[in-house]
Amino acid sequence: MSDEQQRPTSTTGDEHIEDDAHEEQQTVHVSVVFDDVDEAATATTALGATGPDGAGTAMNADSDDASSQSQPQSQDDDIVRSNAERVNATPNLAQTGATNPSDGYVRQDESSDATHHLAAGIDREFNSHHEDDILLKSYPTFALDHVTVRDHKSGRTLLDDVQMGFQARKLYAVVTDDDEQRVALLNVLGGFGKPDRGQVMLKSADLATLLPSEVRGHRIGLVPQRFALRGDLDATANIVYAMDATQRTFLKPKPILAHELLTSVGLDAPAAGEPVGQFTALNQRRVAIARAISCEATAIVIDEPTADLDEDDGKIIRKLLAKLAHSGADARCVVMLTTNDADIDAADRYFEL
Repeated sequence: MSDEQQRPTSTTGDEHIEDDAHEEQQTVHVSVVFDDVDEAATATTALGATGPDGAGTAMNADSDDASSQSQPQSQDDDIVRSNAERVNATPNLAQTGATNPSDGYVRQDESSDATHHLAAGIDREFNSHHEDDILLKSYPTFALDHVTVRDHKSGRTLLDDVQMGFQARKLYAVVTDDDEQRVALLNVLGGFGKPDRGQVMLKSADLATLLPSEVRGHRIGLVPQRFALRGDLDATANIVYAMDATQRTFLKPKPILAHELLTSVGLDAPAAGEPVGQFTALNQRRVAIARAISCEATAIVIDEPTADLDEDDGKIIRKLLAKLAHSGADARCVVMLTTNDADIDAADRYFEL
């Protein structure tokens, strides 16, 4: 064994006396415990003294008992220190709004930042879209969905993948200076012809799946330039004739309803018994409009509404069409096929083919 590891053993009596005295001095020094001394310090003192070489040494002959008691006391001291650390950390937790990360929580300020970031992201998402892109927007009342119409004799494509949407309570103008194109559009809008491709939708119904009598008797009011009226009948008879064609049941007698409709379009006192063929162009147009709305149509389609009218009469008809679109208990859309600049200006929106 090396010199550093081996300690010499004393054999003389004096050496034993000095050792006993030294041990007794150490024992007396250790056995004094004050009540107001910190428990941790007292426990440290009770365990032993520090020797000259800086290492802990045995206290007395009862060191075995003291050592057996020191182990649970040391554990208690560790618990006391741990609790003290938690108590000291509590004020800091209250100030920072944080909790123990080991518990699975996050800091309050970090949570607030995350919530604010999420709200800001939602705001940016809504602000980045136009009104027409909102998911909950309403669908058109009347629409052409990718409609293509060809003239099979000439091979010409009259309508090529046309898309239009008409909302209720709106006045629209569809502009074209091509007569063949205008007639083709009038046919598919009025349900007289089927497109070669695409659909003409009225609400959720495809016009191609409906009977012509159902389309023009219940859903669409059509005002063509020609054959809109029977010139041999008076105004009231023209309206009753259209009502009879619908095969519907009305709550009031048909002549009374016809009179109310004529009054609503500006004919306050329709001449009884006078054929409409003798009416002015303005009044004929009024009767034709009243006849178109007699079936409580959802959509009104009128071809060149102010053709052959002077400027003043044209204003009357445009005002009447705007009134039919914007007011009344029935929510309907009104579509004008026109090339007149004044008609286009009066519309809420226009499409150009």
